Amino acid sequence: MPKTLTAREHWDRAFDYWWEGDVQRAIEEGRLAMELDPSLARPHWIVGQAYMRADPPDSEAALKEFRELVRKDPRWPEGHASLAATLMKQGRKAEALKSIREVLRLKPNYPWAQVELSKHLLERGEYREAVAVLLGKTTPPQFCTMADAHLLIAEFRMSWSYADARAEWEYILTLDETIPAYRVAQIEARKRLQETEKL
Repeated sequence: MPKTLTAREHWDRAFDYWWEGDVQRAIEEGRLAMELDPSLARPHWIVGQAYMRADPPDSEAALKEFRELVRKDPRWPEGHASLAATLMKQGRKAEALKSIREVLRLKPNYPWAQVELSKHLLERGEYREAVAVLLGKTTPPQFCTMADAHLLIAEFRMSWSYADARAEWEYILTLDETIPAYRVAQIEARKRLQETEKL
């Protein structure tokens, strides 16, 4: 007689299937884990991720899972980040920003959320607030500029994509060179572009 699996074992199998790219089986195992133990929150994460990996992605089904995840486990930053990223992909920016702010309330140094919120703040011209977010602080340094915010974003993006980081440095070089406050950032941007030229 086959052994009956626990909720945790089904969750582990769901994760393995998701990692292997078997979306359907990941969803099935995640659902079995939830049926056996409705209090479990993390299977909602793997099921939501599986829906986003499906071809085509089912963002509405994923959103339902991520909303349930944050309801069950409101203190896990990754749940709010997954909800925010899915909302962003749907163009629901206001809702996404609310979730991003919750991520940063729980974990001020969460790189993806720091970059996303700082980009929004820069669009609104709030570069000092953007710098504070990128530094994981409640207040910005006394002296900082928009160029400093873009430098910080570039450093975060270096670990994800050299092309994205280079785009930030190139943007800094388009700023008005006659403004003395931008000069230090522009020197650094030129230096970083040279350092990463062959990467």
